[in-house]
Amino acid sequence: MNVGLRKFPYPYRAALAISSDVDNTPDTTTYFAMLDYLNGTGSTPFGRGLGLEVGNSFWFFNGTGGRQVSYFDSDGRETDFAAPCRELWQSGHIDTLHSYGNFDTGGFTRQHAEKGVAALQAHGANIPVWVNHGNEHNSQNVGPHRPFHGGQPDSPAYHMDLTREAGLRYYWIGRLTHILGQDARRRFGITTKRWLQELVRLLRYRNIDRAFYDFSNRLILPATLQDGATVWDFQRWVNAWGEVTELDAVDLAVQLRPRNIAALIRNAGFLIIYTHMTENLPAARGLPDGLEAGLKNLKRAHDEGRLLVATSGRLLRYRELSQFVDYQATATDGGTLITIAPRLRAPVGDLALEPSDLNGLTFHVDDPDRVEVTFGGKVLATATNPPDETGRPSISIPWVALEYPRA
Repeated sequence: MNVGLRKFPYPYRAALAISSDVDNTPDTTTYFAMLDYLNGTGSTPFGRGLGLEVGNSFWFFNGTGGRQVSYFDSDGRETDFAAPCRELWQSGHIDTLHSYGNFDTGGFTRQHAEKGVAALQAHGANIPVWVNHGNEHNSQNVGPHRPFHGGQPDSPAYHMDLTREAGLRYYWIGRLTHILGQDARRRFGITTKRWLQELVRLLRYRNIDRAFYDFSNRLILPATLQDGATVWDFQRWVNAWGEVTELDAVDLAVQLRPRNIAALIRNAGFLIIYTHMTENLPAARGLPDGLEAGLKNLKRAHDEGRLLVATSGRLLRYRELSQFVDYQATATDGGTLITIAPRLRAPVGDLALEPSDLNGLTFHVDDPDRVEVTFGGKVLATATNPPDETGRPSISIPWVALEYPRA
């Protein structure tokens, strides 16, 4: 009996998510038109929908007085963004809280978090991902250093007890990377860039206490906040050294160049792209040069089974699961029984698993036709797979794409 967990869901050889911050989205029309284009299959202002799986982020509040898309207005009333936002909370396509709001001029208090969390709980929303926002005036930001006060219990901006209770598990607290693929294969280019990043950290950022790079090139790693809680800290990819400036839709076209996607697949890595894909992008203007071609190339790579494209939350959950899932393989008279434990025991705390969390888990086995996989005492529906690039066959719990409700 020779059983082992495959790194990616079969048949994929790498995985990618687009993590888009909501900053400077011109209006709700553009926000939802882009999501319709990426996830739907109907007609949109940007063209026929691609049918991919790409998520987005949101704010509860806009504390600046400027024009920003947010769930509540300055008086705490729901905006026209709120109802369609809730629909995509439920479908999983809005899965990232870009902090509680834009407070670039200050003003965040714990009461903002209380109102936001109350809205999530009232609608049964599961938002797994947090992304810090903006400058030092955004005191709600979290991380094990100042000026981030969201995890500091003696601060008026403390909210992490509420935020954890609301179910957020994965936090971007500022860690960036130039390496095309985290948890990637050991290749010369990967190793070289790891050392270059470390050299930049030692020289340029030697007097800064924030950890910009993870030398081990992990997608997720534990971070301990000021209140003693440990959370998953994930990193986002910005560029291959200096090619990107604003991290907007124009730069997303650069980030999605076919050569970058090909390198990611060769490196067999996980990648979360950092962007603001609707920043300064009125729907009437159309897509920037190169972005449509880049997204269609992404679609081909996914449809051909080379690259898994998923929301940030699903990709992060899969990576955590693939590292820490507990399973037992036992020989039976009829073949092999794989039993998956109901709880995930991870460095940031235990997690009770649901059957949907297991999507994509793939086990290399010698004879997939003689293997059963069980969870919670029930036999799961599985698919048997022919030999992959390793030469080994496998059995998988199929990866089920999210159902996009708008188009």
